[in-house]
Amino acid sequence: MDEAEIIKKVEELKSILSKHKNKLGSLEKKLYQAISDYQKTLDEERLKDIRKQLSKYL
Repeated sequence: MDEAEIIKKVEELKSILSKHKNKLGSLEKKLYQAISDYQKTLDEERLKDIRKQLSKYL
């Protein structure tokens, strides 16, 4: 394998790695959004429970 072929292969690998890095970044954003949405749901459920408990005393 000569130098030109090695350079071509390295460039191909860089391209592949870049695509995977972009996909991982996108998945990371989706994961953080899902965690955030889940946390909001938990907070809403917690508030409902607190309101229910308070209504017993009011």
